[in-house]
Amino acid sequence: MKKLSLVILSILLCNLTGFTQNLTDDQNDLMEDYNATLEDPNSSMAAKTAAYVGMSEILAEYDLESVTPLCKKAIEMADKGLSANPTEEEIYTLSKAKALAINNIGYVTQMHGDVEQALEYYEQSLILRKQIGDSSGMAEGMNNVAQAYEYLGDVMKSFEYLEKSMEISESIGDMKQVALVSNNLSVFYQKNHEAPKALEQAQRALALYRSPEVNFAHGEVQALLNIAASYLTAEQNQEAIPFLNEAHDIAKNRGYDSHLGWVYSFLGTANRQLGNLDKSFEAYSMSLVYRKSVGDHDGQTHVHTHLGRLFLMRIDSLELIGSARTQELYKAKAHLDTAIALANDANNPYRRMNAAEYLAVVHEKLGNMEESLKYFKLYTTTKDSLHSDEIQEMIVYDKARLEYESQKILDDAIAQKKVEVAKEREQKQAVISYSIAGGLGLSALFLLFVISRLRKSREQNKLLAQQKAEIEHAHKEITDSIHYAKRIQAAVLPPDSVFKALLPNAFVLYKPKDIVAGDFYWMEEKDGEVLFAAADCTGHGVPGAMVSVVCNNGLNRSVREMGLTDPGKILDNARDIVIQEFEKSEDDVKDGMDIALCSLKGKTLKYAGANNPLWLIRNGELIEYKANKQPIGKQDDPLPYTTHTVALETGDSIYIFSDGYPDQFGGERGKKYKSVKFKETLKRLALEPISDQKQLLERDFEAWKADNEQVDDVCVIGVRI
Repeated sequence: MKKLSLVILSILLCNLTGFTQNLTDDQNDLMEDYNATLEDPNSSMAAKTAAYVGMSEILAEYDLESVTPLCKKAIEMADKGLSANPTEEEIYTLSKAKALAINNIGYVTQMHGDVEQALEYYEQSLILRKQIGDSSGMAEGMNNVAQAYEYLGDVMKSFEYLEKSMEISESIGDMKQVALVSNNLSVFYQKNHEAPKALEQAQRALALYRSPEVNFAHGEVQALLNIAASYLTAEQNQEAIPFLNEAHDIAKNRGYDSHLGWVYSFLGTANRQLGNLDKSFEAYSMSLVYRKSVGDHDGQTHVHTHLGRLFLMRIDSLELIGSARTQELYKAKAHLDTAIALANDANNPYRRMNAAEYLAVVHEKLGNMEESLKYFKLYTTTKDSLHSDEIQEMIVYDKARLEYESQKILDDAIAQKKVEVAKEREQKQAVISYSIAGGLGLSALFLLFVISRLRKSREQNKLLAQQKAEIEHAHKEITDSIHYAKRIQAAVLPPDSVFKALLPNAFVLYKPKDIVAGDFYWMEEKDGEVLFAAADCTGHGVPGAMVSVVCNNGLNRSVREMGLTDPGKILDNARDIVIQEFEKSEDDVKDGMDIALCSLKGKTLKYAGANNPLWLIRNGELIEYKANKQPIGKQDDPLPYTTHTVALETGDSIYIFSDGYPDQFGGERGKKYKSVKFKETLKRLALEPISDQKQLLERDFEAWKADNEQVDDVCVIGVRI
C-alpha cells in the first residue's frame, strides 16, 4: 500500500495512526486519486473541494476525528471557488460539495453528543442543497434532520422528515438512500415498540445493500444490527444471535469500530435477556471500549445505562446483602450518574428517561427517598412528553381518518347534488310565479332601506369621529408613558462614557425590538476588576423592561451590598434576590433572565453564565465556554453557577450576547440566522478593528433582516484584548 502524501498528513496530523491498514483496495485507490488531485497545481477548485470531501467520506468509517478538518478545508476551498466568477456548472459542483462537507461536520458533532448543534449543521446543509436542486442531497439531508429530531425526542417531526426523504429517494431511484432511510425507519419502529414493522424495514435495507446496484458493506452491517435489534425488541433473543455474529465478522474485518460498539451492545442485551449476566457484562464492557475509541457519546450513554441496570440485576440474582449489596448499588449509581450527565449534555430525552428510571430504583434501595422521587418524576414526565407508545396508533388513526373523511366527502357531495337538482326544478317554477310581484315589493323596500341607511350613516360618522379622537388621545398617553419608561431604563444602563472608560477596546450593539426592552447590558468596577454582562430577561417590550429592572437591581445589590466579584457567586446571589422579589406576588411568577457575566482584570477573565455562553476567538479559532443550563429565576433543584477562569492573550476577542441576533429571521428563504452562521460572522469580524465591528455587525443584521420584523431584542458585547 502506498503512503499518504504530506498534503493529507498536514491536515490530519496524527489522526491517521492505525487506520490505514483497514482501507480496502478500492478505498486506497480513491485516496491516492484524491491525493494526486490536491497535489496537482492545475486542479480546479471544484476538483480539490470534491477531493477533500471524498477523503472525509472514506475516513468517516475508520477515524471520526479526521473528518472535520478535511471538511473545513473543503468548505474553505468551495468558498474560494464560489467567489471567483464560476460557471453555473461550477456553482452546482462547488455548492454540492460544500453542502456535503457541512453535513459531515454535523454528523461528527452528533457523534460527539451535541445534537442541537448537529441539527443546525444539517439544516444549513439542507438549505444549500435545496437552493441548487440537489434531490439526492436533499433526501440525505432530510434523513439526517430526522435522526437529530429523533435524538431530541420530537418523534413526529422525525417521522415526517423520514417520509419526505423516502419519497424523494424513491422518486429519483436512489436505492442506496432508500436503504438508508429504511434502516432509520427500522430504528423508529423499534423505539415505538413496532417490532414487525422494524424487522420489515431492516430486511428491505439489507436486501438493497447486498444488491449489485448498491453493494455497500457499511450499510449492510447497520441493517444486520437492525434486524437483530428487531428480534431483541420482540425478545426473540436466539434469533438475533446469528445476525449479530455476521455483523461482527464484517465490522471486524473492515475495521468499523463504531459498528462493533453496537454489536457488543446488542450481544449484551441478548445475554441479559437470556439470563447470562456475566456474558452480558463482558459484552457491554467491550462495547464501552469501542464507543470511547470513536468518541461516540450517545453510545457511551446507552452502555453506561445498561451496565448500571446489570449491577441492579446482579444484586437480585445473587441475593446480595449488607456491604456487598451496597457496593453493587454504588457501582450501579456511578454508571447511571455518568449516563444521565451525558444525556443532559446532549439534551437527549430518550437516554435521560432510561437512566432516570434506574437511578430512581438505586436511590430507593439506598434509602434516599427524596432523590428516588426526583428521578422517578423525571422518568415519568419525560416518558409522558414523548408519547412513544402512541405514535404508531396516531399514524394509523390519521391515515384511516383521512380515508374515511375523503370517502364521506365524496358520498355527501353526490347526495347533495341529487337534492339540489330536485330543488332546482321546484324553485324554477316558484321563481317565475313570484318574480313579478317580488320585483315591485323589492323596489319599495329598497327605497325605504336607502333612506334609513343615510340617516344611520350620518350618526355613525359622528360616533366614529368621536371614538377616533378618544383612541388617539389614549394612544398618545400610552406612548408618552412608554417613552418615559425608556428614559428610566436608559438611566440604569451604563453611560457610554463609563463603558468606554472601563473597556476602551470594546463595543456594545444594543437594538431593542420595541421602545423599551427585556435585554440590557450591565457594568460595574470593583477593586480593579471590571464586571460586565449581557442579559436577556423574559419577554420584551414593557413586560420585559419591568423584569429587567428587577434583574438589574439583583446584580447591583450583589456587587455593591454584598461585595461580590466572582461571577458565579454574583449570579447565585442575584438569583436569590430575583426569586425573593417575585415571591411577594400572589401569583406564581417564574420570570427571570438568561445572562453571560464576566470580570476582567489585566489578562485574567472570569465568566459565569445562565444559559448564555462566552465565545473566545483566538487566531481565527472560536472557543466556547458553556453556561449552566438554568436561568436566573425560580426553578426546581437549582445548582450553583460555575465560574470559568480564562488566561487571555494579546489579540484575543471575546463576545457575550443575548439570543436576539441568531434568532432573527431573514435571508432569501426567511430562515433563522442561527448560531452556526453567527459564529462564522464573529470569526470574520474579529479580524477587523474593534472600533469598526459594531457598525459591521449591525449592517450584517439589517441586511439579513431586510423587510422582516425584528423578532427579539438584540444585545452583543465585544472586547479586544
